[in-house]
Amino acid sequence: MSRESIVQEKITAYQPKGGLIQSSRLFLALAGINHESTKNHVENVALLAEAVAISLKKDAKAAFFAGLLHDIAKITLPAPLFDGHNITPEEYAQIKKHAQDGFNALMKLHLFTSLCAGLHHNLYKSGYGVTMEDFPKKLNELRLKLLSQLSVMKVSLKVVQQFMVSQLSQL
Repeated sequence: MSRESIVQEKITAYQPKGGLIQSSRLFLALAGINHESTKNHVENVALLAEAVAISLKKDAKAAFFAGLLHDIAKITLPAPLFDGHNITPEEYAQIKKHAQDGFNALMKLHLFTSLCAGLHHNLYKSGYGVTMEDFPKKLNELRLKLLSQLSVMKVSLKVVQQFMVSQLSQL
């Protein structure tokens, strides 16, 4: 079974509330038009985040959808920015906007995933995007869940990076 089929089955099996099934499928369909590398990346991150969450006894459903939608706003950027060329500082500045834009786009639709989209690049010292100050203070329980799931995403992203480095070293 293909990765794409596995992801589509998991979207259905998890039965998320609030239209998250449709949002997820729409995003993947749009990403598949001009942003195949982003589509592949978010599918991999979703599956890895889910696996890490299961192994850490965390919320696998939340980790899966956080991984799936964390780069949602990249589809608003020109596809050539992701073709593997050495990007200019101006292009990097343009790419960095995707975290804030994803946060803004998802905020009224899917609060938890909007925060993952906005915060996922702030996990590192040189990060960008929204900060915890942008987080609604009245939702402390969600805030704790978010921090927990972001740590799962960070571990998943490190696994992806290590795998990519090992694959590149074999070329």
